[in-house]
Amino acid sequence: MASSGCAADPHPPVAHGRVVPVPLPAPALGLRSRDAFVYLPPSYDSPAARTRHYPVVYLLHGGPGWPGDWFQHGHAQHTLDALIAAGRIPEVIAVAPDGRGAGRKGMSLWLDSWDGRSRIETYFTRDVIAGVDSALRTIPDERHRALMGISDGGDAALRLLFRHPALFGAAAGLSGRYHPHGVNGLEDVVGPPPWRARLLEDEAALRLASAAAPELHDKHIYYDAGVLDATAWDVAAMDARLGLLGVPHVSHLYVGYHDWPFWSRRLGVALPVITQGFTHAKQAYAQKP
Repeated sequence: MASSGCAADPHPPVAHGRVVPVPLPAPALGLRSRDAFVYLPPSYDSPAARTRHYPVVYLLHGGPGWPGDWFQHGHAQHTLDALIAAGRIPEVIAVAPDGRGAGRKGMSLWLDSWDGRSRIETYFTRDVIAGVDSALRTIPDERHRALMGISDGGDAALRLLFRHPALFGAAAGLSGRYHPHGVNGLEDVVGPPPWRARLLEDEAALRLASAAAPELHDKHIYYDAGVLDATAWDVAAMDARLGLLGVPHVSHLYVGYHDWPFWSRRLGVALPVITQGFTHAKQAYAQKP
């Protein structure tokens, strides 16, 4: 007997956010501005949300790479849409800044170069964050900022959390090298000996974890790698270090390589971990003009 009613759609359409280029001030680089790619969540433009403010996830590209990789190869907007629709993460703004610096093909390790000529870390931690908080309706505090990176950006995500715990509440590293040694193509960033060895040692995430440990116990930390990727050794080393320090973290090894098919899948695993601190964010954050 045919039903006279209409069954509810078991797979309702997913609301879509949008990705837009946003110019951000770049005085640390001697530039007027540098574009970032920004994902704005589904409700951002709705009249009902005009006073609502959102947490922010910063997406750090690898080297060589550029911010568009997250959306062109990593399909980040589709993963964000799906996770938000499923209620696995709250609505967030996702910002992919441009971290290209002085190294070959724009590699930078997200570091200030040894000679101060390419100040990518300063640009990101000072100009980008201030520019995003000024241009967009963010919740401008460390609890509602998270970092995620792949490859060199994965190392940078954890390193920047350890270096600047007052700025960020969470970080995820996908295939990061937490004690990098190779300098091929990075001579203009890390410099000649003896500056090279000193910079790489001083900025190694493994070393910084020890100094930052007292400030990491309320942070959400995630990292992973494919077992067919040399960075699997970095996961083991970071596990040993954070375990010894008693710092809570989540880590995994999966079957996979050092490539976008791996990272695009892991994005959906890491985001729910690093956005845990966002779940109690006010849906309407009243910020004085």
